[in-house]
This record gives sequence, C-alpha cells and structure tokens, in this order.
Amino acid sequence: MRDMISRLSGASYDIKKSIAGHVRDLLNTRRGSVLHLPDYGLPEYCMHHQVLQEKKKFILEIKQLVERYEPRITSLTISEMDAQRHDCVLQLKLVATLANTQLFVLNALLLGGGDLMVNQHDKNSS
Repeated sequence: MRDMISRLSGASYDIKKSIAGHVRDLLNTRRGSVLHLPDYGLPEYCMHHQVLQEKKKFILEIKQLVERYEPRITSLTISEMDAQRHDCVLQLKLVATLANTQLFVLNALLLGGGDLMVNQHDKNSS
C-alpha cells in the first residue's frame, strides 16, 4: 500500500526499502493469522530448543516463505550469524538478488520476546 501511495503521489520509490518493509511485516506475522492465506507468516520457533535440525528447518521455512511472498527477489540465501545482542535468540543474514541483478542484504534478529527485527545491511541501500 505504501508503494502505491508513493507512486501515485510522485514521491520517490525505493525498492530496497519497500522489500525490507514487506519482509519485516511478513516475518512478524504469525502463521495462521491471515485467514485467506493460511501459510502467510512465520511459523512458531521454540527458542528453548537450540537443536541444529530444528534451527535448519526454521531457516528453510523462512527462505521458502520469503521466496513465495516477495516476488521482487529472484534468489535468496540465508545464513546464521553469531548473535551480537544478549536478547537475540537467532541472527540471520539474508542475501537476496533482485530482478535487476542487484544484491540486497538484510539482517534478521529473532528476539527473546518473539519479535523479529529486519534491517537493511548494505550501505548502498538507496
């Protein structure tokens, strides 16, 4: 909706900010809360079980979710990073390629309270 308003009003449109905002909204929506799209949103992740297989499965689910609901991304890789915050349960680096072959990097931090922060990482984000 914000993108449409920007286009109609003539305001500048930043595709990377738009994608980052959509990925943030997508990953902060709990799966099953959108009735007409039952697979939209993030599945539950048990933060108390740091089992490698569960973590890999969760990361794969994030990848599939973003690839399905963000068509402006043509390829995506996700890797786990060492958490740099004490309240961070899981920190991920998402490297996406856009349709114009431009690379785009996001950091995603799953916090202890269940929220997922998504931030642009690259310095050339405009």
